[in-house]
Amino acid sequence: MNMSLGQAFVTAFTYFTLTTVIVNSEIFTALSHVQGLVNIEMELSDALEDYIAEQEQRLNRLKSFAEDVSEAMQRANTDRDGYIGHPVNTYLMIKRLVNEWSEHVKSIQEEGDAEGLLIDKLENYQKHFPGKDDLEGAMAAINRLQDVYRLTPYDFTGGKYGIRSDSGSFLSAMDAYKFGRGAFGSEDMENTQRWMAESLRLMDMEPDNQKEKPNRFSVLDHLAWSSYQLGDIRKAVNYTIAALKVVPDHERSMTNLRIFMEAQKLLGEKRSEQKEPKKREFSYLATKLPQTTLKSFDWNVERRIYKKLCRGDPMPRAPQSYSRLKCFYKTGHPLCTIKRCPIEVVFTNPDIMILHNIMSHAEIDKVIKIAEPLLNRATVHNPVTGKLEYASYRISKSCWLNEGHDELIGRVNRRMTALTGLNLETAEDFQVQNYGLAGQYDPHFDFSRDLANSSLGQLGTGNRIATVLLYFTDVEAGGATVFPYVGARVKPKKGDAVFWYNLLRSGEGDFRTRHAGCPVLKGWKWVSNKWIHEHGNEFTRPCSVSPDE
Repeated sequence: MNMSLGQAFVTAFTYFTLTTVIVNSEIFTALSHVQGLVNIEMELSDALEDYIAEQEQRLNRLKSFAEDVSEAMQRANTDRDGYIGHPVNTYLMIKRLVNEWSEHVKSIQEEGDAEGLLIDKLENYQKHFPGKDDLEGAMAAINRLQDVYRLTPYDFTGGKYGIRSDSGSFLSAMDAYKFGRGAFGSEDMENTQRWMAESLRLMDMEPDNQKEKPNRFSVLDHLAWSSYQLGDIRKAVNYTIAALKVVPDHERSMTNLRIFMEAQKLLGEKRSEQKEPKKREFSYLATKLPQTTLKSFDWNVERRIYKKLCRGDPMPRAPQSYSRLKCFYKTGHPLCTIKRCPIEVVFTNPDIMILHNIMSHAEIDKVIKIAEPLLNRATVHNPVTGKLEYASYRISKSCWLNEGHDELIGRVNRRMTALTGLNLETAEDFQVQNYGLAGQYDPHFDFSRDLANSSLGQLGTGNRIATVLLYFTDVEAGGATVFPYVGARVKPKKGDAVFWYNLLRSGEGDFRTRHAGCPVLKGWKWVSNKWIHEHGNEFTRPCSVSPDE
């Protein structure tokens, strides 16, 4: 049975007291009996000192944790939105609530101190705590940012990750080790090596009394194996030798060392690198993309282009009609006579437009206030089953709003009609979205590729002819909307909207409109989708006899 030092001390004291009483209740009458009391009190003194030392260690751990939480909450109190908008802060907060708060509560309860305001509050709020899945999702979010934006572990452990900010927290050697373990579990040897190397660097910098440190042997062991897998035999040998200095005669490491040294003799310091043939990454940037192109498209190429666009790297674009790239005021509608309706054409293959100042900041704040309590995990249309489902590639929560929630929605709908010239009577309700930690939406189409068997088809209003995507916030870093098939990247400011047609004039889906929401690197991203359907727009945007128009 496990027993704390406190319980051991009380047990020992009770035992010695009872023994003394049973032996003799008149000890004071003979000094030879008093001599035995010295031995008893010496043992009790040792037990008491051990107990005090244990309690001091426990309280020091609790005090250190309290200081970390207090420092984090001071930053949150100064700028709550900025604090939450920094992914490292959010990850560390989720980690504290999932792991550390629970551990300290358990420690308090085991010591019999489970009374008072702290425990009452914890028991009351614990049902709202994030779970293990949330912590795994937060770690995946950090990995996603690292992958898309080419960030190094140092960017995260240093609290900045490539952007100018003073609201970021710092990851520890133990955090880096856990990210390395996650990468190792996914057989991602490159990131295993990067995170473990950063963990080793931080271990040598952190004070010896750091509350939690990774096992040095384990870090070196991971570095050795990942280096070997990546073909860097020299590093694999050096890391294994370093690991054996920590744990001499470790059987597996000694076996690995023989294997690595033999490989070094055969292959030299590095395995020979075979040059892959250069791929034509941008061969798909065509004037039109028929359905056959989609079926034969290289999804790995799409992923590379998607990440380049998210980072804002220079890259070619589909052929443009530069004379049509212009700003103008929409005319012909009464609302655009009362107030100017500025439109900017930012891309012409396909046409992508920015509808400026479609909503005021006050109107946006009102919509967000209505939407916040209604948010639920966003779903996607499964292209195979046609059903709605959750997906790991869409990290956001959403809700649907209409005029029944507030007449403001009706006013915005009328502005959209004025700016687009389309009938919104069969359009879907407003879908308001709030993106989560490193929130994103991988490349997808808004139109249905199998309308008859999809949930969209069940509406009976035709396919989604056009999309209006409103931006409710200015995202500090990341969060752009990109079109990988044509090399387009747009990032409207708060109050603006992006507009494009999803269908060709023939009614077929326009595969050039495949688009994505890039991960939010820092800040908040609120957007709203308005999907306009075919029915009611037969004469507004009539079909063409030419399938290519």
